[in-house]
Amino acid sequence: MKKYRMFKGHLMHVNQIAAISRKTTVNNCTIPKPTHSYESVFTCWKEIKLSKFDTPVYGKKFGIDKDGHYHLLEITEPEWEHKKYPQPKQLQKKYKKKYYCKGSKTICKIVEHPSDYDMYPKHEPVRMNQIEYCEKLVEHKLAKWERKNPKPMDMFVEDVEKWNQLKEAAKERIRDFVVSMYDKLPLIGRFKVPTVTAKYMEEKVADIKDINGDGHRVNEMPANSPLLKKAKKITNETKAKRKNLVATNLKDHKRKKGRIILPDSELQKAA
Repeated sequence: MKKYRMFKGHLMHVNQIAAISRKTTVNNCTIPKPTHSYESVFTCWKEIKLSKFDTPVYGKKFGIDKDGHYHLLEITEPEWEHKKYPQPKQLQKKYKKKYYCKGSKTICKIVEHPSDYDMYPKHEPVRMNQIEYCEKLVEHKLAKWERKNPKPMDMFVEDVEKWNQLKEAAKERIRDFVVSMYDKLPLIGRFKVPTVTAKYMEEKVADIKDINGDGHRVNEMPANSPLLKKAKKITNETKAKRKNLVATNLKDHKRKKGRIILPDSELQKAA
């Protein structure tokens, strides 16, 4: 039974479809015949169109006769050494090998083979906490600043003193930037407990990321500060969920200062 398939809206035989596919997708690359006989060429054996009498030799020099056959030529220059090079031995883990008695399934002995990994030193990854990582990052950025601002020679005392002052200022600025990026500010909420004697409890509401460094001066932030707007938004959302919220306190990076943030009243929300 002949096999037919639909090809571009026409019913065609599978062999005809295969011929069209090969004609449009495969490049039949062949080495053109030279103008004169026995032209020496370097070629890969995969690119050679061989007959049943030709034998491919990888990395050799071939000549082409007038009939288009390839023949191996004698060359004087050193040939490419084509051989299988020994591969490195794979490391083995510790294992046990069982030896059985001849003609039975009884175990005669068990030999434990050591691990090849014990011969090499173990490299454990460096584990750093957040403080160590921030200090390393400050040192890296400070070294980058020193490359851009090289230290003057020691003979110029005034220039050296000025450079040291600039370095300390840059170090302080870099440390503030790194701390503001990796140290989130806690927003503490003050809630009123419904008891006979008015009592209050404090609870962390959220951790806010300081994106512009305003967390170092929380009491000096302007009204349009992104950090203050974010803290105000979280305060209003918390007030909508928990009616006993009185206010929130945004701490600085040193946890010594804070800014009191009051939620918006109903009149302010309506306005």
